[in-house]
Formats: sequence, C-alpha cells, structure tokens
Amino acid sequence: MRPDDSSAETSQRRRVLLVAGASLLLVVVGVGLVIAYDIGGLRTRAVNRVSGAYGDVVFKNMHEQCISSASETIRKSGADPDAADVNGKIVGYCDCVVADVRAQFTLAEIADLEKDPARIADDPRMKAIIESCVAKFRS
Repeated sequence: MRPDDSSAETSQRRRVLLVAGASLLLVVVGVGLVIAYDIGGLRTRAVNRVSGAYGDVVFKNMHEQCISSASETIRKSGADPDAADVNGKIVGYCDCVVADVRAQFTLAEIADLEKDPARIADDPRMKAIIESCVAKFRS
C-alpha cells in the first residue's frame, strides 16, 4: 500500500461521513420545521386522528354506561330491560343522548363534567339532551 492510497482512502471516508452527517442534520431540521410550523398540516392531521380515536372511545364508553344505567333504572321500575321493545328503546335513547352530547360538547367539556358526575345532571345542556331523548322514546 502506498502512502497516497491511505491518504485518499481517509479523505474519502471523511467525505462520506460529512455527507451522512449533513443528511442527518437536514432530516432533523426538516422534522423540527414540520413540528414547529405544521408544514402541510401533518401535525394537525396526526393530532386530529388521535383526538378522533380518543373521542370514539369516550363516546363508546358513554353509550355503554348509558345502556347499563338505563337498564338498571328500568329493572328497578319492575320492567324487563331485555324485552325486545324495551331494549330497542334503551338503545335508541342512548344513541340519541350520545349523538347530541357529541354535537354539543367538546371532549374537554365532557372530561370536566366527568370529574364530578353530580354536575352532569345539573348542566343545562345535558338536562335538555336527556329530556329531548326521553321524550322521543317514552312509551
């Protein structure tokens, strides 16, 4: 091996490392710009997807809790919540409540109300939703 070959090889390695380092730096800066300036709405879309998925879980749980609570109330009144006509009314009522809550409340407002369940029944919008949905499915 000649001394010139070793020097040329070392120089080539430095150039490769320099190019790789510069490329990595550009990627990091690019990601930083996307995060900082929401270029192309990427961050917003990602946040919206996560929020949507979280909202779906919240409203699914709300629907299940509604059905459970309504079934228990019907059972206490002496009726059978599992009877086909009653069960259909329960599901319809809960569908109505969840749809109206979804339209009238933000997830933050729902989370705030759920911190103190006693406030749910006192909230004027919630009262109106419940009264409206009960009226739709009352015998």
